[in-house]
Amino acid sequence: MFTTVFLWITAIGWLGYGLYCLFVPSTLTTVAGLVPSTLTAEVEIRAMYGGLQSAVGVLALIGALRPAQTQGVLLALVCIYLGLCSTRASSAILLGDGSSYSVGAAIFESLSALICFVLLRKAQTAGA
Repeated sequence: MFTTVFLWITAIGWLGYGLYCLFVPSTLTTVAGLVPSTLTAEVEIRAMYGGLQSAVGVLALIGALRPAQTQGVLLALVCIYLGLCSTRASSAILLGDGSSYSVGAAIFESLSALICFVLLRKAQTAGA
């Protein structure tokens, strides 16, 4: 039950934010300080913050709607969150970035990875 609720919240959050960033990429200028200097940069922002984040939301939605897929979705989310968190944290340390955006995102990603990992282990134990 908690896993399904978590996946629904994840789906709504990522899909909603992804679609918003796709259609209003200028929000990232305000929120994260990203200022596209070329059309290619704006396309990249739309792809990575719009398309990729929307896809993560769809992935979570699949896990919420298809119980047979839940373990695979949780494993994928663990990998996504750990990739984001480890790269963000190491880059922030290397560059000396202690902005609230970077710190907040790293905390969100690490806690989300932990939750997904615990839910995955619980699902694996229940299925064994």
